[in-house]
Amino acid sequence: KLKHNFTKSAYLSAQESVSKELIKDINGDGVVDYKDTLLFNPASKQEKLLGILHNNYNKYANIIRNGKLPLLNSEQKIANISTYDFARDITPSLDGSKLYIADGNSGITIIDKASNKVVSNIKTKDFARHIVLSVDESIAYVADSKAGLSVVDIANKKILKSIPTYDANATGDHDARYILLAESGKKLYLAASKSGVLEFDTSTPEEPKLIGQYDFPDIAYNIKLSKDEKTLFLADGKTGLIAIDVESNTTLGTFNTYGSANGVTLSEDESKAYIADGYKGMVVADISDPANMSYLSHIDTPDFATEITLNSSETKAYIADRKSNIQVVDLKSDPLTIINSIPTPYRTYAVMLSKEEDFIYAATGTNGVELLSTSTLPNPLVLNHIASDYKAYRVKKIGNILFVPQGKAGLQVVDVKDIYAPRILTSYDTDGFSMDIAIDGQTAYLADGYKGVKKLDITDPSSPQELDSVDTDGFTSSIALIPNSTMFIVSDGDKGIKLFDKNSLTLLDTLTPPGKALDITVSADGKSAYVALGTSGVMILTIETNTLQERKVVTSSSYIKHITLLEDKAYLSGDNSQILVMDVKSETIIVSIPSGEFSYNIAMGSKNIFVANAKDGVVFIDKESSKELGEVLCGGDVRDLVLENGIIYAASSEKGVCIIDIALLGL
Repeated sequence: KLKHNFTKSAYLSAQESVSKELIKDINGDGVVDYKDTLLFNPASKQEKLLGILHNNYNKYANIIRNGKLPLLNSEQKIANISTYDFARDITPSLDGSKLYIADGNSGITIIDKASNKVVSNIKTKDFARHIVLSVDESIAYVADSKAGLSVVDIANKKILKSIPTYDANATGDHDARYILLAESGKKLYLAASKSGVLEFDTSTPEEPKLIGQYDFPDIAYNIKLSKDEKTLFLADGKTGLIAIDVESNTTLGTFNTYGSANGVTLSEDESKAYIADGYKGMVVADISDPANMSYLSHIDTPDFATEITLNSSETKAYIADRKSNIQVVDLKSDPLTIINSIPTPYRTYAVMLSKEEDFIYAATGTNGVELLSTSTLPNPLVLNHIASDYKAYRVKKIGNILFVPQGKAGLQVVDVKDIYAPRILTSYDTDGFSMDIAIDGQTAYLADGYKGVKKLDITDPSSPQELDSVDTDGFTSSIALIPNSTMFIVSDGDKGIKLFDKNSLTLLDTLTPPGKALDITVSADGKSAYVALGTSGVMILTIETNTLQERKVVTSSSYIKHITLLEDKAYLSGDNSQILVMDVKSETIIVSIPSGEFSYNIAMGSKNIFVANAKDGVVFIDKESSKELGEVLCGGDVRDLVLENGIIYAASSEKGVCIIDIALLGL
């Protein structure tokens, strides 16, 4: 019903409108609520997709939680919750109903999660950096910068006491930065910059007593405690990670991260530490033996990493990276890979995942708290984009390698063994305009526009070598190998159709059709070729040894730009309203499929047809009924696609190659 394009500022109001009209349970949880509107995109025809998605939502959500998080974008912003000053950190209540925000000069700001609204504020003496709650949640302990440890009665909004972290004669930074409360609730540890780590007895929650102090070389930023409460792990700035024996107040071991260790997060089994290392990004260390901590892996981030949050399966790390906002790292990949950068309005200082891991809460300084969705449309099925240097016109997949002709930028070669971390092996510059590619073992034949055909050695895909070339005299836009022969055939624009010997590149025959030759495909037996002629229809050729014979021209009122042979049918696409289906045996058009937009190439699944489509991206159509089921937007026109094992690799004019997991739809 809502057809116009939405701006970001209108997105929330659009959701409100949709919620009043959308009387169905999209996500399948038995309740019609705001979560259903998160899966509804009023700016496109995604509602068709959602009708299928809701039946598979649980499967889809589980896959998200287990490591296949789709790429996020700015439209995944659900809400901005303004706080009073400077949102620095986030602490949830035990029941998950409230968020306690360390809100800078305003102290503690409390947010009700159900309404996403601020319900209370408690002013502290200085700049609140971090908060923990007592076991009964009656007391808040605040790392209150220069005021030290502030003890707050939450119900009465009263500061019970403030305990300084340094004496009046101290110089330098001794600010209270981070608080850790032991699970028993009887001990509290405070990271206090140059004052190191202060230990408090909190047996009486409202009356913490200083019982110990641990001094260290640099700045105590962040601390974590082992489950047995015997070992502290301290992020100590330039010193790195320090392991401390609590009982003896001695250092067990030190691990130099080479950056400025600002935050530390422990794996569930306490064998690894994930260290936010300032301008050095994230460092992963083996801490199974605290006396001999060692390096495991590392990844740079664009700005300054301050805090790390792991998902429950420990397959992803969400890094608060200040100016570069939130960086999402795939912890399964080797080397570690940033698979997403999630924008926030200002800077990101802390990240918290909701219990179900379907939302992200980000502390963003003066912009308060951002609420982001990890499962919001559009493009829930897009796993990755591989950027092209110009426009991706075609895509061919051989094993784990994609070959992508990209116009004036030549040929791109990509390793997609790991579809969540594809690697561009090379961008091979040709002198022409790369439009199509045919591959024969270790040899590739590239349709290179006005430069004709280039024969390439691709034994090493990362370094193609030109073996030979031939000037076809026209604009070579499409190329196909002839099975069971040593020939290939090309569509050469207004210069017709040409047959070549693939070994010597000798021209064997030329045939001039009634229109411009735009695209060509060859039957599996190598005896027939089908040529798209635009407004002149389709020419069907008989291929014989070294010769081409015109067999038939099938005319239509549609514009034919691409031909795809699937099973016993030829799908003729290019028109802006329909795809024609031609029976190969009778060589007559038997049916048309409404397409809505200008269509390019087609792939066939067991029950569905997948169409590379202008504007709509990849459209999927029920094979039996010819009914459009939905589409996945890829950004720009999709000109070609390959379907393999439930994954589509789509050549998108604006985004390069778009990787789509259709298996999530159960198609």
